[in-house]
Amino acid sequence: KQHQCAQCSYSTHLKARFTVHLRKHTKAKPFSCAVCGAAFRHKSTLVEHANIHSGSKPFVCTYCGVSYQYRSSLRRHVINIHAEAGVFKCQSCYRVFQKKSDLKKHFKKCLERFNSVKY
Repeated sequence: KQHQCAQCSYSTHLKARFTVHLRKHTKAKPFSCAVCGAAFRHKSTLVEHANIHSGSKPFVCTYCGVSYQYRSSLRRHVINIHAEAGVFKCQSCYRVFQKKSDLKKHFKKCLERFNSVKY
């Protein structure tokens, strides 16, 4: 059976997708964080939100290894730091490398230098 949204042109034959779509119009947020009470439209967003409380950073950049709590943060990082084809920038010192492997080697050294600084 085809499900047609009465408020826009969206349609699908999957009831579950249609139900999720309707939340855009109703602003319903049925998924709540047990720790802070924040509410979300999608279960996946709640699961990602839980990383704030656990400190988990499961989204890892394949170019330089930096990790993030949110997929959107990783996406923004890749666009800002690695977007130019064949150009890889160090997130610490902003040196530029032509090869991903060179950036990885450099980044390791850069982190060691950063971690050895006494505050």
